[in-house]
Amino acid sequence: MRVKMKNRQTLPPGVPYDTPILTPHGWQNVSDVSVGAAVTSGNDGSPVKVVAVTDRATVPCYAVHLADGSKTTASAGQPFEVWRPNGRSRTVVDVETMARDCIHISPGGAVSRRYAIEGVDVTTPPAAPLPLHPYVVGALLTAGSLGGTCNHTGTPSPFSLHVANHAALETLLPLLPPNVSFDQYRSGPCKYFANTATLKQLFEDAHIFGLSSAGRHIPQKYLDHGGIDLLRGLLDFNGPMIRNATPSFINASATLVRDVQTLVRRLGGRALQSVQDAGSGFDTLRIRTNQTPYAATNNAALWTQIKSSRSCHRAVCDVSLIGDMPVRALEVEGGVFMTGDYIKTGAAES
Repeated sequence: MRVKMKNRQTLPPGVPYDTPILTPHGWQNVSDVSVGAAVTSGNDGSPVKVVAVTDRATVPCYAVHLADGSKTTASAGQPFEVWRPNGRSRTVVDVETMARDCIHISPGGAVSRRYAIEGVDVTTPPAAPLPLHPYVVGALLTAGSLGGTCNHTGTPSPFSLHVANHAALETLLPLLPPNVSFDQYRSGPCKYFANTATLKQLFEDAHIFGLSSAGRHIPQKYLDHGGIDLLRGLLDFNGPMIRNATPSFINASATLVRDVQTLVRRLGGRALQSVQDAGSGFDTLRIRTNQTPYAATNNAALWTQIKSSRSCHRAVCDVSLIGDMPVRALEVEGGVFMTGDYIKTGAAES
């Protein structure tokens, strides 16, 4: 595949050898990807075959930065499918073209971004059933006490869930394992689980047992396979809507915040991170997805009623030259594949 530049010169496509490529089995450097291997399609997230590989000597390469903090690297001639700011027109440009005019400054000094890249849902089904439903894991990670030992007394910590939204609790109850329930003799927003021995084993199997508030993260198998159900559990229990019905996620664990951002990218959405309060230690994500990010009826109804009509594409905010280096060009079925930070590249076959 070759892409014509505006000046009608032809530049070779490719990505540097250390560029990560998404495959059905995880990330691989492009240097390890060969003909016949399966990679993840940038069109619909399905597995597709590599049909040709071309190695090239040193060529100019660039770092492509998106507004949500994600980035990838590519040669000057590597094509990208991009959307215009209105989200209604799509075109294909090479990296050097993006570097030249990705930012527009009006005569009045206003700065606008010319290009945005569409996300793709790359969630895959698990090979075996997950120990706990992804929605339950999302709720527990953001609003649960996950056991372990109490720092002050040295005694075992209880298994509990803080519930501020009754509709979210009603959504969660049918998804609990049949041998797990809440202690019916306790009232209030803090719900204590019964069957603690069973819960401990389930939490261990899900790799969430004993996680402290600051040490919370999404276990890899749930990040890969939890999908929209996992995000809905996280947001129903800790995802207030802010400004124009934009879902948000606020947490003290920087690792969990980064994992939620990765989850949103895997779903084809975008999550912009900002510090909520310089002295609070909490970070905030502002989230946009194509799918409803809530399952609780009250949250989902509100989001559907007043959601923003703006797209969840990720804007290209900077394209900078990083130097000359060897590259490998991939030709895949369908023409488009996924590079680092879930950024798709290539041009769809017509």
